[in-house]
Parts: sequence; C-alpha cells; structure tokens
Amino acid sequence: MATPSRKKPSSGRRDRISGLPDDVLGHVLSFLPTKEAGRAAMLGRRWRDIFCSVHTISSEEREGQRADDWDTYFYEVQERRSCSAVLLHSISAALLHRRRRPGLTVPLHSFRFAFDSYHGWDKVAVDQWLFEVLRQRTQDQELHLDLRFFIGPICARSSVNGDEEEEESNDNESWGHVLPRTLFSCRAVRTLCLSYCKLNLPEVVDLPFLETLRLTSIRGDSQETIQKLVWSCPRLADLTLEASNRLQKLTVLDKRLRRLALRCCHNMTQVSIDVSELRCLEYSGSVP
Repeated sequence: MATPSRKKPSSGRRDRISGLPDDVLGHVLSFLPTKEAGRAAMLGRRWRDIFCSVHTISSEEREGQRADDWDTYFYEVQERRSCSAVLLHSISAALLHRRRRPGLTVPLHSFRFAFDSYHGWDKVAVDQWLFEVLRQRTQDQELHLDLRFFIGPICARSSVNGDEEEEESNDNESWGHVLPRTLFSCRAVRTLCLSYCKLNLPEVVDLPFLETLRLTSIRGDSQETIQKLVWSCPRLADLTLEASNRLQKLTVLDKRLRRLALRCCHNMTQVSIDVSELRCLEYSGSVP
C-alpha cells in the first residue's frame, strides 16, 4: 500500500510583492534612480518588463565626480569616450528598453538628469534622449523635465562683470548644450527646469500648460530671449531665475504668479510683477 505523501510545511514567506499589478510596481520603482530600478529586471521573469511601467527616468552624477577628468584628458581624446559613461548608459538603456516594448509602456511622467560637468562629446546622446522623450506626446500626458548640465553653487560660473567671458563662450558647444527647438513646442510640458545650457528658442514658443519654470545660468541667451520665454507661458505660476547676469529687467504683469524666486541675478535693476496672487517671494543678490 502506498503511503500518503506529506505536504511540505509552508515557510510563510510568500512573495506578495511580485503579485502586485505592473503599474503599482512601476510606480514604486519610479522613486529609485534609474540604474537601481533597472536592476529589478534581474529578479526573475516576472520583473523582466516591469521597467516599462516606470514613469520616471532619473540619473545624476555626484558633485565633483568629474573633477579629475583632466588628468586623463588626452587618453580620453584618443578614444573619443565620454567621461560620463555611467550616466549616458543608464539613461540610454532605460529609453531603449521602453521603446522595445511600446505596448507595455506607460507614458513617461518625469525625466531628470544632472551632469557634474557637461562636455560637447555628449551632445549626440542628449539630443537622442530629448527626441525620444518628446516624440508623440499629447497635451494630456503631463511631462516634468529637469535638465542640469552642471552641478555646483549657482554662482560658481557667474560674476557681476562676466559678460565678456559669456560672449567668448556663446559659440562654444562644450560650454553648454544647445537645446532642440522642439522642446519649446511640446504642449505636454508642465515643469521645465534648465541649468547651464542655451535656450535656442524658435520664433513661436508653444508651452500653454507650463506651470513651473526654473532657469539657472542661462548666460548664452539675451534678456529678450528669457523674457520671451516667460511671456510665452500663460499658465506660469512658479518662476525661478538664478545666476542670469544678462537679465536686467523682468516684467511679469500678465501672469498670476504664486511664487517668484530671483537668486544671484546681480545685474537686475527692475522687476515688475503682478502680486495679486503671489504667495512666496525669494530674493538673493544685490538690491536693485
């Protein structure tokens, strides 16, 4: 007579996390840096495509991480390799994975990166990222962008009499990335934070739903260019301008600003704003 088989006692350690829906797991992973979130794919077959449900891509270098690059500059020149290879690979791999499985991908909600120090060799990669992020966006798909090409104190590359240095660097691509004009006609953008780059505005700026704008050390563009961008955002509620030495006058009379921050705009002499709904005002710098 066959003896009845005994069931192994349950250890009580059931994997309940893997049983959650893809969108829930993707939302949780969105709070991690992209490199860490991507490692979830190695947990097993269940997690292989979870990254397609991640709505945030974020990768940042540490401040000072590129400080010793010049020690190996000539070696890097010969090999034509970027010193920011880890950041480049992390973001490129994340975007490529999403493109391979378009049917499983949730709309990208937030895209952030921060170079400790940007070099012109990375231009092609950054342009490809922005093309992929901006393509086929609809205005009901909210998009929040934070693009930083330098990490450090906001006045580190600024000075009150720095205009001559700016003129010399305007045509130097290694000084700052020139943004694609399609960025300023993406109606899905709700938040736009730009640091140490060149605006390159088109003739017509179409950002009707932009609510938060932060510009840090946009020194390659004139006062008129910055003012044009501000005027072209009818729903702007939160405006931050930092280390904009070319900005002498600012007029925001047709906006219902709730927050305005001006930091280290040392040549500012006049500010005209509608304060009817202003809740927060921050100012750091010389008195106009």
